[in-house]
Amino acid sequence: MSYRHLHVILFALGVLLAGFAPASVRAQEVEGRLLYQLEVTQPNTRSQGWLGTLFSEDGTAIVAAPGAVVETKIGAFENMPCPYLWSICGFIRKGMLPVTEISDPTALLDDNTWIYRLFIHAEGSRSEGLTGVLLHGEDQVSPTGIRRVETPLGVFLAVNNDGQLWGNSGWFPETWN
Repeated sequence: MSYRHLHVILFALGVLLAGFAPASVRAQEVEGRLLYQLEVTQPNTRSQGWLGTLFSEDGTAIVAAPGAVVETKIGAFENMPCPYLWSICGFIRKGMLPVTEISDPTALLDDNTWIYRLFIHAEGSRSEGLTGVLLHGEDQVSPTGIRRVETPLGVFLAVNNDGQLWGNSGWFPETWN
């Protein structure tokens, strides 16, 4: 078993034991179920990479062979292999790569972990919507007053649904438009 496979297994176990979200997100009471997570691994090192995880309706991480494509409500995701620590691997949405240009190179040099989580709420109803949460270290990045954030995961854009109980809100990768 390679170190990368061990990292993926330990990460999945950590997600299950942590209840899918750190305390700072739970305190924010993000409603719905976790659909997708993308995180920076080994931040600010030569081994910095990404790890994307899709979650099934029962909350478990979806497992698929490298190269497999999984169609979801939010698009098609390819399971990229994890041959190295610095790989962009796991489930990555088709069209998300390459990373959009970052105008602030210091965004890539950050000791804190960046994590993107996408939740679905009111699933199956006419009020169904998505909420994108962006975490920087232990802190949730608020989309209030900010329209664009540059991260090692690429550029994220804020979506405001004016407090409606339906529709999308929060952060979404710029390449997902």
